[in-house]
Amino acid sequence: STQSTGLYVSKDMTNQGGRVVLWAALLMAAALLVTADIPSDARRWVDTLGLSKQPFGNYLTDTYQSQMHFYDNRVHATRSLSANVYNLYARDNNAGTEQAGFPLHRLVSDEIWHWYAGDGPIILYEFDWASGEVRNTSNGANVPGRDHPTHTVANGTWTGALLAEGTSWALTGAQTSPGFDPSDSTMAKSNQTLVQQFYLRFPEYWQLLDRLLSF
Repeated sequence: STQSTGLYVSKDMTNQGGRVVLWAALLMAAALLVTADIPSDARRWVDTLGLSKQPFGNYLTDTYQSQMHFYDNRVHATRSLSANVYNLYARDNNAGTEQAGFPLHRLVSDEIWHWYAGDGPIILYEFDWASGEVRNTSNGANVPGRDHPTHTVANGTWTGALLAEGTSWALTGAQTSPGFDPSDSTMAKSNQTLVQQFYLRFPEYWQLLDRLLSF
């Protein structure tokens, strides 16, 4: 047998069926070898901070979890008082998407966004169900009066984020209070009835919804 790109290739891969299996294995190995093509400055931050790529294409690591806890009656569970993460967003030339960001979701916690570095801002979109309007906030620190180095998204708010036009990467931080727990996050895309309601309530923003639901 031979060892190639971490995959075991057995001797019985010599007949026609075996060749098909071998080709499939090689294609899988090639896919694993493809790395994200993100800006070099972003890559240096990813490596330096030890950020891990997430399913939605962002790069993340936890930085703080409060050791103080309380019982949250809203979720009937114990939560830490607060938690922090680094979150880096970068355009990936291999991903086939026009913009990097985070999909439409809502949290039980308040979420405070902080902008640390990058070549431009990331836009936060907050959907106001009562008015049918969407609030845009430029989370950045490049242009005074346009950018906001920090911004708080109130708990229960449906929100999503996209790198601004012309921005290729942004290193941000997020502080949640109470501390984040995966069970406290709801992704809009997971409920198709809700998705339809979004398009009906925010018809003028269908293109934005398309993008925020495409992750």
